[in-house]
Amino acid sequence: MEVQFPAAAELAGTGAPEIVRLRRRGTSDAAELAIPVWTPATTEAFATYGVIDDGAMAQPIALPGKVVPSFGGLEITAASTNLQALTDAMLYLVHYPYDCAEQRSSRMLAIAALRDVLEAFKVKDMPSRGAMEASITADLAHLAQMQNADGGFAYWERNYPSGAYLSVHVASALARAKAKGYPVPAAMVQRALAFLRDIEAHYTIHYSPEVRRSDLRVRALRAQAPRRSRHREGQKLIAGRRRRREARDGDQRMAALGVRREPRGAAQRKAIVRHALKQGVRDRGAANFTTSYRDGSYLLLASDRRVDAVMLEALILEQPDLDLIPKLVTGLLAHRSAGHWLNTQENAFALLALDLYFQTYEKVTPNFGARVWLGNDSA
Repeated sequence: MEVQFPAAAELAGTGAPEIVRLRRRGTSDAAELAIPVWTPATTEAFATYGVIDDGAMAQPIALPGKVVPSFGGLEITAASTNLQALTDAMLYLVHYPYDCAEQRSSRMLAIAALRDVLEAFKVKDMPSRGAMEASITADLAHLAQMQNADGGFAYWERNYPSGAYLSVHVASALARAKAKGYPVPAAMVQRALAFLRDIEAHYTIHYSPEVRRSDLRVRALRAQAPRRSRHREGQKLIAGRRRRREARDGDQRMAALGVRREPRGAAQRKAIVRHALKQGVRDRGAANFTTSYRDGSYLLLASDRRVDAVMLEALILEQPDLDLIPKLVTGLLAHRSAGHWLNTQENAFALLALDLYFQTYEKVTPNFGARVWLGNDSA
């Protein structure tokens, strides 16, 4: 029969109690079992940030209410930039277990843009420079094998229909990698550019009016060539009646702000900024944007966080003194879980936008001292 005994542990650790001893008519038996005793505790992390141009600031820390006095501890770290907080998002892309064309391209975008900066932080599990170089080389080789005859790309393997948005995304990654000096095959680029020049011809019957009015055509233009060489074509595009109408046609047009940098588009960009200021949702110092492509969202891999990132980058380039910018950064960072965003699209665009943010507003080489006190004692 089963006999139960109540028991309680006094300390954490691995105990080896004698469970029970039996005696009967001069004979005895016993059982001994090692039982691990764990401390039911979790760690909590809190972060604060701000700007110190002169003087000093103090950040008091109160002891949490329900703590285990004999277990755990307190760790305090100080960094001169919030860019260090993006390492988890970078690791998410680097170690992502699946390798379709979109995921490879997103990883290439992030590594090409942030390799040098994030490498300096010496974060655990961050690949070495050689490993990241090898990663881009491998991704380029796989993408070359996945390219269709029309120059576009399907998600998993060639000879499936090319996706319009996917092909634009891959071409953008190729352009970024080429600009960073990576050996991108010239023939691969030329075929991709041929696909982008006639991007609207690749829309299918599944493309809803909302998707057709998206900024996909403008993204394709941006990925085709450096700004100067696409200047004339960009002027024609912005001058078109349809593009003027689309600037007023809904939230999704906000994402086009960052790709219209030609001088003749200045008035249109200002109109989009005014539209964005009206559409942004603000709450407790944070701001976000919401978009809708209805049933066609999957064709563009649409994401509100991606729009937040694109808008952040665009507003920095257009109106760097806008007070909405730091609120947009706060809102974007607040949507992370375990240090990263929901998917590869969100992580790639958020990393690109926040990298521009830090480069723009943290140009001054930091020179500060940090001191920690525990009560009245210097730690």
